[in-house]
Amino acid sequence: EKLQAEREKQLRRSGLLLAEPQVLQAMEHEALTEPRYLPLRVNKSGNLSGSLASAVQLGKLAQYVERLLHDIAREIRQGNIDADPCCHTEEDRHCRYCDWASACHFQDGRDRDHYHYILPISAEGFWQMIEEEENWTDYTIEVHGLKNAARQIGALQLSDMAAELERAGNARDTAIIHAFTDELLSLYSSYQQVLEPFCAEKEEQGKKSNPAQKLSECFKKLGEAVDDLDMDRMEEVVGVMDQYRYEGWQQELFLKLKDAVEDVDVDACAEIMRNWLSAGYGSD
Repeated sequence: EKLQAEREKQLRRSGLLLAEPQVLQAMEHEALTEPRYLPLRVNKSGNLSGSLASAVQLGKLAQYVERLLHDIAREIRQGNIDADPCCHTEEDRHCRYCDWASACHFQDGRDRDHYHYILPISAEGFWQMIEEEENWTDYTIEVHGLKNAARQIGALQLSDMAAELERAGNARDTAIIHAFTDELLSLYSSYQQVLEPFCAEKEEQGKKSNPAQKLSECFKKLGEAVDDLDMDRMEEVVGVMDQYRYEGWQQELFLKLKDAVEDVDVDACAEIMRNWLSAGYGSD
């Protein structure tokens, strides 16, 4: 019996499951009554508990992971090599297993060196954290757009303040965000009448036709910016493309491309460029 219990323990899976009865039953026939392999529990009332999440939660989790990957790529591109190793406790720290510990000379509390503690968190607390992360990401995108719009009209003070808050948003520095957002909004209000023309849709009249060679150059630069997750360069390239006139399907794709760049949706940007290239550079 002990051997059988140990075998079943080894066969029991771990991970997060979609909280849909039909999906769970497809994974294990007895999932809703006597689960043996899935990380689930069934109480006397027949209610399920365990590693479950709704489709909405799983979608937000995917977005959260994607944002983390973008943040990691951005830090690598910016050359950030801060020593902040992860640890659960001071005794259980990753430095103990690092082959480069003798060369690193890490000392917690010295200069910018510090441990990054991974603390236990409840499922409710984790999903709440994701909600907060999502809001700060939207905030960062908004101030990024304001930074560029203000720079275009020479509102350098507003642009510099927005840039500082963009950095705070990327770092999730809530102290800076709360301290200066009201001041930013007040300064923005004083420039609002000047900024409105830049926020409104541009008139197509007077724009040049789009030569295939120019579009090819723009797509090459935009592709490089997407690979590097360079938001400023992506907007710069789209700004160049916006100087040209598009008709029919090209106009539709260009508007989608502008929206994708504004939302920092690199996957959508790549897909739109592929669709454009497959249809050809020429006009209708």
